[in-house]
Amino acid sequence: MMYWEQRKLRSEEYVHHKDENKLNALRENLEIRYVSDHQSLHNKGKKLTESHKNKISNANRKRKGMKFKKRRNIPLDELRILLDKGWSVNKIAKHFNVDWSTIRNRIYENPELLEGGE
Repeated sequence: MMYWEQRKLRSEEYVHHKDENKLNALRENLEIRYVSDHQSLHNKGKKLTESHKNKISNANRKRKGMKFKKRRNIPLDELRILLDKGWSVNKIAKHFNVDWSTIRNRIYENPELLEGGE
């Protein structure tokens, strides 16, 4: 298809075989489709079983960038005490069983925590 089009295909473009035979690379059997159009063309009319839907759901949860963190309640007075003791952000995160970015965000949201206890 790149030969006939005399250009490289973009990453969002797919070559579709009209007769669905990948060995048939005749020009009249090929067409360029965008990813979403190509997927919907092949998936039209398909019914997914419940187990297959669950597999897709689990795979999406594991995919990078798709995680939604639960908001954890971290007592600010206890966080201040641990910071005053000189604990690192990582050590505090392990203490509360959260990601280090959660502790960093709490400190950012409450800058008075870094001013020291009065």
